[in-house]
Amino acid sequence: MQHAQDNLLVANRVAQLMERHQIPRQKHAGTLAKTLGLSFAQAHRKMRGQSNWTFIELKQIANAFDASITVLVDSPPSDRQPGTPALLVGGMAHLFARERASRYPARRRTD
Repeated sequence: MQHAQDNLLVANRVAQLMERHQIPRQKHAGTLAKTLGLSFAQAHRKMRGQSNWTFIELKQIANAFDASITVLVDSPPSDRQPGTPALLVGGMAHLFARERASRYPARRRTD
């Protein structure tokens, strides 16, 4: 169940990013298909939260819209400060990231 919720959360973030770039809602799946090289049906499933997102896909979307990947996967702003360590867990892969990572040098995990 958690994966379905995560997929929908990311889909909503992708939609918000497209809306900020004045892409109308009815063109989101087509834009995603073109950006990622997917069929329209595959893109439509992703935008409805019915298909898993890969890190590479999120990176491609972020690059296409000149945004940080954290816009798509990070929690809404809270009491955390920029540079607060965050851990994104996706299946078998773990990605150690920092908010606004492009502003901070990468550091190795020590645990």
